[in-house]
Amino acid sequence: MNKLIKHCTHLFILVSTTAVSLSFPLQAKAEWYIIGYDAQEYPIYMNSKSVFIKGNLRMVEIRDRKIGRAIFVVNCESSDYYIQTNQGRRKGYAVPGTVAGIIADEVCEKYYRR
Repeated sequence: MNKLIKHCTHLFILVSTTAVSLSFPLQAKAEWYIIGYDAQEYPIYMNSKSVFIKGNLRMVEIRDRKIGRAIFVVNCESSDYYIQTNQGRRKGYAVPGTVAGIIADEVCEKYYRR
């Protein structure tokens, strides 16, 4: 009887661990790559699996040393953007050469609806 309880406990732990592991597949499959560098030459990363397209709008998850992880949304026609971080939301114009400009160029040039 004691061995049966021991085997059932091991089986329960194995099944629980497997269920927890399988519940986070998107995070494990995220593909981060460098799209450019900021003024201090720190890399700007983009998650290629997070790109969302709706008309002229592009949304993407980014990661930067200064702002951490964030959601970046840009209108590719007007270059207006907003960025949502854990510190709040900022709006602006994606000026070429800035962090916002680098991200906007990447998602507007590489990702479009065919």
